[in-house]
Amino acid sequence: VFGNHRFEMLLGGTFQRNTRQVFRLSSFGYVNDALIGNTAAATTVRVAQDDYTDYRYTAAFARVGYRYAGRYLLNLTGRRDGSSRFGPNNRFATFGAVGAAWIVSSEPFAQDKLGPVSFLKLRGSYGTTGNDRIGDYGYLNIYDTDNYRNETVLVPAQLYNPDFSWEVNKKLDVELDLRLWDDRLTFTANWFRNTSSNQLVGYALPAITGFTSVQANLPATVENKGWEFQLALQGHPDREWQWRSSLNLSIPKNTLLRYPDLESSSYANSYVIGYPLSVRRLYAYTGMDENGEYTLRDVNGDGRFNIDDRTVLRDEGRKFFGALQQTVSYKGFSLALLLEVVRHEGRGSLGLTGSYPGIRINQLREVMDRWQGPENVGTYRKFTTRGGNFTNVQFFSTLNMVDASFIRLRTINIGYDLARIIDTGLSHCEIFASGQNLFTISGYPGWDAERPQISNALPALRMYTMGIRLGF
Repeated sequence: VFGNHRFEMLLGGTFQRNTRQVFRLSSFGYVNDALIGNTAAATTVRVAQDDYTDYRYTAAFARVGYRYAGRYLLNLTGRRDGSSRFGPNNRFATFGAVGAAWIVSSEPFAQDKLGPVSFLKLRGSYGTTGNDRIGDYGYLNIYDTDNYRNETVLVPAQLYNPDFSWEVNKKLDVELDLRLWDDRLTFTANWFRNTSSNQLVGYALPAITGFTSVQANLPATVENKGWEFQLALQGHPDREWQWRSSLNLSIPKNTLLRYPDLESSSYANSYVIGYPLSVRRLYAYTGMDENGEYTLRDVNGDGRFNIDDRTVLRDEGRKFFGALQQTVSYKGFSLALLLEVVRHEGRGSLGLTGSYPGIRINQLREVMDRWQGPENVGTYRKFTTRGGNFTNVQFFSTLNMVDASFIRLRTINIGYDLARIIDTGLSHCEIFASGQNLFTISGYPGWDAERPQISNALPALRMYTMGIRLGF
């Protein structure tokens, strides 16, 4: 500390080693069940698994903090990380970050001039982080053993790729922190932009190569940015009647910024530059013909439906989501609830059973709104025992994209502290009842509005709990 100047410095290191060894036997041919468990009594004993993995991680890091007059803050961090999960030439990477903050409410010119404002702070940061959360030995050419005509043989199990390296994430963050009326009302607004590159993925390969994937860095640059808001208001803490309300809202946006040679990659039909990773390429549904069959737009007019005709782009990601949390207490009574709201699109009920209406299998009741003639078209095709173009419509057309937004009462808890009216000798004695997922408001026709990307997802279970909490 030098006058109004305050410095902090931190130096450190991390050394980590995880080893895992698994040895598993399979035995067959026991002449008596009482001998099961004694491998010596088995006629056949096989080594089902014999694995040994060794993961090592090391890092050196430093942090320097500076604070002036209690209102200007600056932090600098840097680190060097190494992981055994990468090839010998790519095991080490360097990352760093810088952060600054200004407490405006502590400025001399702000004293007695901000009215109800009790705290005002602006901060920003930028930095890079790394990711090595993949399996061990992903860069090696690995073989497994197999049995072929009673002979033990070696079969390739993983392709060699010594060139993949650390996944890198760049994070930019700006935030406003505001408190009013002695912190009874707080407001936080945050803008962020995270850019990810060199994503560690199992890069998809054509099955004809003998492998379905290879561990690699995806050459894509993906941006996640958006706004986050939080507003909290609480009553006076010294009164019998106490309450607190908290509201948060997130508005995310995901974009694929760059992908060199996307057209010739394995993801040419999955991703679109300038759009979110959750985008779907769909056929344009154009209605039903006079025979009650679905019709799609044949963009190139070749009489066939393939990826070239899937020109409609729809995003399955969340447009925004938020929650309202409310707690109230009065003379021993307490009430707490959490209400969640989500705005997004998803796949509708068309084809949830995996079959077309008319085949001998259970169907959803929605299929009763079906085509019954030119004068009664309905939403779904006529009942039939043949598929036709149902699969294309079922999975890949605009007909099966619907609004999956919902409002859900996630949790509610009601309680009363008996210690206020009965001398129990305990510091706390509360009886309570709680419920989870009590109701959902949504027009989504599928099973679960929270996961509309999965056609047969099991909805969140409704749960009730009653009990007593004791404090000694």
